[in-house]
Amino acid sequence: MKKREVSIDLIKIIASFAVICLHLIDIPSNKVDQWVYYLSGCAIPLLLMVNGYLLLNKDKITFKRQSLKSLKMLGVVFLWCLIYSCINYFTTGSWVNPIQTVVLGLMQKGNMWQFWFIGTLILIHLFLPLLHRIFIHPKTAFLIIVLCFLICFGIDIINVLFVAVDKPLIQSYVPQTFRLWNHFAYFFLGGFLGKPEIKEIIKSEIKIWKHLLFLIVITIAVVNYEMFMGVNYYGTTYAEFFYDNAFVMIWIVTLFSFLNRLDIKNNGISKFVSYISVNTFGVYVMHVYLMSIMQLIFDYKNQQFTLLLPFVIFVIAQIMSSILRMNKATRVLVTF
Repeated sequence: MKKREVSIDLIKIIASFAVICLHLIDIPSNKVDQWVYYLSGCAIPLLLMVNGYLLLNKDKITFKRQSLKSLKMLGVVFLWCLIYSCINYFTTGSWVNPIQTVVLGLMQKGNMWQFWFIGTLILIHLFLPLLHRIFIHPKTAFLIIVLCFLICFGIDIINVLFVAVDKPLIQSYVPQTFRLWNHFAYFFLGGFLGKPEIKEIIKSEIKIWKHLLFLIVITIAVVNYEMFMGVNYYGTTYAEFFYDNAFVMIWIVTLFSFLNRLDIKNNGISKFVSYISVNTFGVYVMHVYLMSIMQLIFDYKNQQFTLLLPFVIFVIAQIMSSILRMNKATRVLVTF
């Protein structure tokens, strides 16, 4: 069995917590919220990079296996939508078609909107055998990275020009599920950083303190850039509209590569991190409903944001996911 990479598990944990922060804050209204929100904007890019890191560097990829994987993911989404339909029927007396809920969820609509990311992963898995074949050589991989970067850079520039003439941002025309130009960009970046020779170059050529210093500087610069552009130029503060920005991409790469080079030697911490990371999907699915419950208890959206609530939701989702994993019949709901 291949040894787990604790640093990748750590990245998954950070990304899943950041997703909770993104959805809790939604539209930041004050400086503290804005800082936390844009820092959490790393969530989806990091998750895509983790998938690229793990999948593109496998020895063998077959279309049959990835098709079955896609069907399994679709099946898990259907089960969650079926559960939602049953709960809705017993609480309101109204039956919601689970298949319709699946379709809407994959398109980031309806009550299961968080499943748009699973829709993206399904598309990636279907393309994976071809992507893996052309990505296996470092030089080819680098050229693909450059091409993806140029496409994202071009879209970001066009957005700046569109706003200048009062036109909507390009991303607003395309559901997140199908924004494959930047999804593939981060997926490829993760795969590239996962190549042994690239990891060795980073560790041997870049001092860790320099890496950390650059990460701090670019983090401050990027967050301030997004805050300024979102409020004063774009007229929308959603982090998703900045995924194509060159500075944001450099920030995400710097963050990922820094976390990936961390060597956690303590055996207890390593096991704890690995155990928590297994619940990433469960946390992603359930955090939306835990937020709804919290909203019934108190109106957190009308109060100053505090980091306490994301931690509470994260811990509860972790516990629930761990419980579901204990039983073979329910384990399928939080793993795929």
